Amino acid sequence: MTGGQHTADTLARRRFEAELAAFEAEFEVLQSEASVDEGTTWVSRGQALLEDARNALAEDDVEQGWVYLHAAQRLSLRRFDPDTDADALRGEARELLTEAEDAELGWRAKAVQRRLEADDGSVRDGIGIPDVQSATKLLHNGYESIHLKRRHLQSQVKYLAVGAVAVIILIIGISLLSVVAVGMPSPFFDFTAATTSTPGAAMGNNTTATPTPTSTATPQPGPGTNTTTAATPPTSTATQPPESNQTASGPPEDTPGGGQPAPVGFLLYIVLFGMLGAALFGIRSVRKRSSSTTTPQYLSSQWAAAIRLLVGAASALAVFFFVTSGFLDISIGADDSNGPLFITFAFVAGYSERLVHDTVEAVASTAVPESSDGG
Repeated sequence: MTGGQHTADTLARRRFEAELAAFEAEFEVLQSEASVDEGTTWVSRGQALLEDARNALAEDDVEQGWVYLHAAQRLSLRRFDPDTDADALRGEARELLTEAEDAELGWRAKAVQRRLEADDGSVRDGIGIPDVQSATKLLHNGYESIHLKRRHLQSQVKYLAVGAVAVIILIIGISLLSVVAVGMPSPFFDFTAATTSTPGAAMGNNTTATPTPTSTATPQPGPGTNTTTAATPPTSTATQPPESNQTASGPPEDTPGGGQPAPVGFLLYIVLFGMLGAALFGIRSVRKRSSSTTTPQYLSSQWAAAIRLLVGAASALAVFFFVTSGFLDISIGADDSNGPLFITFAFVAGYSERLVHDTVEAVASTAVPESSDGG
């Protein structure tokens, strides 16, 4: 549990504990003023609810404790007599209307106004205990829902922060491992520099020198020597141009920048930076999300955070293969095939929830032509 989460839980517990202690003292006074007949109904049930609230506090279940406390507070409205305490009931209704106006409870605030308010904006006549109890329950349910959603969002922030820290540690660890591990590329992997080239081709032609024939002097015959001279046609030895002993290299594979395909190990960086982008976006969006709620959450905080990280990793992989496939014409600067650029795309894909959706729509609209009006 993070420090911020622990502080929030401590403050919420202290607030509930103070509210419970104050109402217990108030309830004792109401119990002493109640008649014997009343003591067998709302007083005894209120005591049981307060005991349940104490047990929930002991079990550190603040949400459930608020439910019991609110129920006991609504039961205490039974102390009013509709005949003799009409003004007191109208005062309670007026306070509820003022509270509903200031509280951001959506439809619940409007329901309270319809139940207690007249057409001219004043408290309507004939307000009874059930009306005040019903309006109070609407407000209490709204507060309980807000508190529950806040707890849910705080838990999401906690798990996303833990996930982001774990991803950062993995990125640093794998980057350090790439220095000594064979086949593990660095996050600064240069695909253009990894293109296969032949050293001989880079240096120039490998020429074999042909020796030039030397002329040999023929001795002249002496006097009296009968020598038959055979005409030997001069042989012209033409020097052939040196053959190029060069190994031909095939064209580089069709990848961005003409480099080799990305090593499999480089996909680790794509996945991790996609998860990191998703975690940071999740923390930002959760902190800005409204705390009001009308529907319960269907996923626990752990699952919500895990699914967000999974979607970020999948989005990063999808964008990476979109870019490296050459289907999308993307060129940024002179070095558009280096590792940092692909990692940047992966982070943006995880951070942006709409990027992959828009990219897939663009690819689909290109691959599948629209049908004509005539079908």
